[in-house]
Amino acid sequence: MLTKNIILLILALCCLLPLHAAESATAVLDKAAAKIRASKSLSASYTITADGQSNNGTLTISGDRFTIVSPQISSWYDGRTQWTYSTHVGEVNITEPSPEELQQVNPFAIINLFKTHYRASMLKSAAGEKKIRLTATQAGSAISIAWI
Repeated sequence: MLTKNIILLILALCCLLPLHAAESATAVLDKAAAKIRASKSLSASYTITADGQSNNGTLTISGDRFTIVSPQISSWYDGRTQWTYSTHVGEVNITEPSPEELQQVNPFAIINLFKTHYRASMLKSAAGEKKIRLTATQAGSAISIAWI
């Protein structure tokens, strides 16, 4: 009887281990933020889909400097001044954005601020991928849902 109970306990633990071992969305984002902060520079390709349209581009970050390049817009930030070129209009805007404005245009700021501004949850994804939904915690936020 004791052996039967031990076997049942071991089987129950084996079933529960995968659930316990699964990373939380917060843990995944914490690891990503740590790697980004530790990197000298980082580049990534992206696709944004909104209102049935998709836009592709690349972004590069080095410290608090970044570039975003897409067919519609190119933007550079050197830590103080931001230049934004619109291919549609054919003009360049030069600004010195506030920290609040930078949070809206720097794509990596979301990763650093997710704990205070977003609720993170894991989504189903293919093997080797991790998809996370970030939902703004404050109503009326400029970004209501982001996919990473």
